This record gives sequence, C-alpha cells and structure tokens, in this order.
Amino acid sequence: MASAKEIPPGGEGKINVTLKTGSGSGGKREKHISVMTNDPDNKRISLAIKTTVIELLGVSPSRINFYRVKKGTEQVRYASLSGEEKDAAKLTGFDSSNPSIRVDLNPQGYEGNKYQQIKITLLPTMRAGRFFDRVTLHTDHKKIKDIRLNLIGEVIGDIALMPSQLHFGLFRPGKPIDRVIKLRAAEGVTFKILGVTSTLADVTARVETVTPGAEYLIRAQLKDTFEGSSLSGKLIITTDLKKDSTLEVRILGRKLPPLPAGQAGAATAPAQSALQGRPQQAPAEKGFITFPPPPPGAQEPK
Repeated sequence: MASAKEIPPGGEGKINVTLKTGSGSGGKREKHISVMTNDPDNKRISLAIKTTVIELLGVSPSRINFYRVKKGTEQVRYASLSGEEKDAAKLTGFDSSNPSIRVDLNPQGYEGNKYQQIKITLLPTMRAGRFFDRVTLHTDHKKIKDIRLNLIGEVIGDIALMPSQLHFGLFRPGKPIDRVIKLRAAEGVTFKILGVTSTLADVTARVETVTPGAEYLIRAQLKDTFEGSSLSGKLIITTDLKKDSTLEVRILGRKLPPLPAGQAGAATAPAQSALQGRPQQAPAEKGFITFPPPPPGAQEPK
C-alpha cells in the first residue's frame, strides 16, 4: 500500500509491504513487487523484498511422500517436531480421517531416535491409486496448537490406472469434452470390468475392451450442459477381482467464463497429463503418469 498516489517534486513516499510467510518451514524468503509510475524514464520499478523466516514450531518433514508402494503391504515413515521452540512443546494428540493410516506418537522418539517422534504407518488396507491425505498434530504450545502434516503417494495394485485421475482441466462451456483412462492388469493377473458409474450426472463413462482380461479403456465425457463452476467427484469402477473389486478415480476440472461475443473458439486446457499439479517424468506411453524417482535411500516396493 502506498502512502500517497502522488509524490511532489523533491518529496518522498512510503510503500507498506506485508509478507505472508506461509505454513512451511523457516529459511530465506524473497518476493518481488512492481511499482508503476508516470516517470518516462522509470515507468516500472521492481523492488526485491528479502527476509529470513524463523520457525517457532513445525514438523519435519512437513510432507511425507511414500512414493510407490505395493498394495497389501505395510509402510512406515517418521517425522518429528522442528523449530526454535520444539523442545518446549509437547505433542498431545492428532486427527486423521483415513482408517488406513495409523499415527503413533513417542516424545522420546522411536528406536531411540529423537527425530522419529511421529510414526506414520500406511496399512495394507489402503486402496490402490494415488492418495493425498493430511494428519493434524496437536500440541501444548501457547500459540501453535495445530500442525499439518501432508501425506502423498501411490498404491500399486493388480490393476494400473493411466492416468490415475480424470482431469478435464480448465474448460469453457458449450461443447462436450472427452477423456480416456486406461486400465491394465499387472503381470500374471487377468480381470474383467463389471461396471463403471460416475457420481456426477454431467460426466458419463463407457468401457471399451482392448485386450480381454488384460487391458480396457474408460471413455469419459463431460456434457456440454454442465452448469457448475468446478468438477469434484469420482468414477467408480467395479471389477471381478477380490482385492481390487472397486477402484475410485477422482474427477476434477474448472470452468472458464464464456468468451466475449464474437470471439470464436472454446479452448480447453492442455491434456490432463500436464495438469496433475506437480512435475512429471516423461511418460512411458501416451497418458501414463508416473511419480518422479525417489531420492537415494528411499524405500521402493519389493
């Protein structure tokens, strides 16, 4: 916010800047702001705002990535309190809405390791597919009562979904939009698709057989009659497998405002493989989304 819209010759003004540090860890921050003036020689002035954020209390890591894990296996990861006041605070509890994620707390640290105060266990009951979950940790800190710990990963079952989300991207109303999801059996597995339904009335889906028992396509379409502002639902795929009898695929997308009168074209966003919200590896084949390779020492499914 500027102290005045106009500054007289030889005068000066102030710009008040508020920097939001966010909920991440501490460290150096740098932001840039632009000041527009009527000075012909300096119509635009760029200012750099730099600071160092000191974390009072947080969790490290603030996000746990399980990467790819095999369905039916148990995986364990650890975290701990961090920040300048971590030794003066205690963990008092947690909230987790996913029954397939178990949380255990040990102030002294598991296996005698003080950096392993929080034990996160991914249970064998976790559904196949990508997951994005959150655990809220409660503390007795006088200011910071709750800390968020994000969990992400992908559970690999007997059926691979490519891609694992049905993303219609950014779209304009007025014409239907088609997307395709491929289902492929793991080695030594055969299956049949018994049905596919959508929780959204404006999204339809049908099954197409590529190789009986091994590979199928789900051809989904967003109707041109969609009147909402965003898509949030699921495709429910049922199969004849005991372990992967039901597969759930998230449906996502957001509608753009109509184009001005006389401006032709109803452009949509790029293909959904570019809309997963994070960098992806080059696909092994069209439509196949993969996670980045884990860092050295990370656990991979066996």
